[in-house]
Amino acid sequence: MKKRALFLLVPSLLALTSCGIAITIASSSSDKEESSVAESSFSSVAHSEASSSNDVDAGGTDHSEDTSCETSSSEEFISQESSSEEISAPIHSWDESKLLSIDFSSLSAGKYMTGNYHSFYQDGFGFEGYRDVNYSSGVASLLPSPAPKSYGGDGGLPGAIYNTEAIRDIARIDVAFSYSFSSKEGRDKSNVPFVESGNGRDYSKKYNIDLGSSSIVSACILSPATNFNYFRLCCGDYKINIDSLSVSYMGGYAAATDYDNPWSGLSRQNPVTYSGVLKDGVSVSVPFAGKKKTLTYYTYDYIDAHRDLAEDASYTDPAEIAAYFNAFKTYPANYVGNSRYNDAKKIFGNKARVWSYYTRADGYARSVPVRSAKSGYYELDIDVDGSYSNASRGVGRLVCWNSGFTGSGYDQSPVCVYTDDHYFSFQEYDNKGGWSHRFNAEGEPTHYSRV
Repeated sequence: MKKRALFLLVPSLLALTSCGIAITIASSSSDKEESSVAESSFSSVAHSEASSSNDVDAGGTDHSEDTSCETSSSEEFISQESSSEEISAPIHSWDESKLLSIDFSSLSAGKYMTGNYHSFYQDGFGFEGYRDVNYSSGVASLLPSPAPKSYGGDGGLPGAIYNTEAIRDIARIDVAFSYSFSSKEGRDKSNVPFVESGNGRDYSKKYNIDLGSSSIVSACILSPATNFNYFRLCCGDYKINIDSLSVSYMGGYAAATDYDNPWSGLSRQNPVTYSGVLKDGVSVSVPFAGKKKTLTYYTYDYIDAHRDLAEDASYTDPAEIAAYFNAFKTYPANYVGNSRYNDAKKIFGNKARVWSYYTRADGYARSVPVRSAKSGYYELDIDVDGSYSNASRGVGRLVCWNSGFTGSGYDQSPVCVYTDDHYFSFQEYDNKGGWSHRFNAEGEPTHYSRV
């Protein structure tokens, strides 16, 4: 594990006390101890406020919370007084000041009191709720699964809230809820509320929330240095009334790139564009990898009639395609609409590609300073791994705006950005054969300043 000065950790630890989290880190921990911390993936603490009976009716419970941290030994925890020491990196390695947050306080849950499915957007991210209902005092109530089939029910799933679009690098989940449990209909009291997580929606890890001895729970769930993109909060066999729920994430900040300025240490220039009448056979010379590259414009129909030129008219390298688009303000001849793909394959073989055009103002457009989010952009497919077809388009895209970007140094010339992970990250073409540093993309707008 990397060593880190403790004073860097103090702000995070102080912030965490507000949700009752206590992280145990020994300054002289062994390799074995460090390994166990790294593998734990989450740390969660539930506040116990007052003892309660086994079967609790949450409807009349006092919702006041004790947000103090409970510690069993002061030697187990980090204090500000020992700030001159160096210790092993904690289970959370993210920078608290860089976290973005999704607050579910305005969530409108399902309208049926028996619980139903619905999808919704919160802060630009897609979510779904299952067997959730409106809760007047907070976010939502999640209902346990219908009675098992052995009790005459349908054996359905318990209530849950989960994201359907990746939230890059979730760092922590804060949830406060009251709960109740009914022993009727074969419910299992050991099936407590829990959080599942994963880089995909397979939810490779599951973490039970400690209910303690009270019907009031306030928990922080922290990720380790290796974060996750998907989560699911599930009520298990309990009914839970969620008073508050928030998800903090880094938006890709953990990566070793500069998201505030993708051109840090690099430079771009506005493209060379063709200014004459666009017709088959016209050419333009552009800078490319320290040399000059000649690009020649052809239409699909012209190459269909002159198939000996098909190889010369085919562009598959993202940088070359970006240079071509910026020069002629359109796509190469080997790019066709999806309905013409099979015909194009007869001409261009495995270099046939599909283009699309969109006017939607979604995360693709919001993460760059396009002049108008509704001005529309072209999406040109890129074969990342050699398996491309119009039925299996893969994750590579070149996204091009004819209207240009706003900001210092930009004119109204076209701009292209490349993604090889289906809109999780972008790189902007520099009009010299290269690219900017990566910056965060879909669902994570970056209002970066331009040099």
